[in-house]
Amino acid sequence: MTEDDLEQLALTWFQDSGWEYRFGPDIAPDGDTPERADYRQVLLPRRLFDALHRLNPAVPDAVLEEGLHRVAKLREPSLIQVTAAFTRRCSTGCQ
Repeated sequence: MTEDDLEQLALTWFQDSGWEYRFGPDIAPDGDTPERADYRQVLLPRRLFDALHRLNPAVPDAVLEEGLHRVAKLREPSLIQVTAAFTRRCSTGCQ
C-alpha cells in the first residue's frame, strides 16, 4: 500500500462518516474559494465558527467569536499541552 492509497482510503472513510472533503489548493489563499489568509493559518475560522454555532445554537455570536479567538491564540508546542491549557481556561468559563 502506498501513501496515496492510504490517504485515499482515509478520505473515503471520513466522507462515509459525513465529513466534507475539500481539495487543499481550492481553499488555499490563492485558490478558487480561499478559506485562510495565508498558508501558515492552520484553523479555518469560518468553519470553526459555524461548527461552534451549530453545536451551541443558544450562545450569542459574540461569545462564540471570543471562544474562537481564544482557541486561535493557544501557543503551546504540543497537542497535549494545547488540550491541557484549553481545558484549564474553559473549566472556569473560558477565562
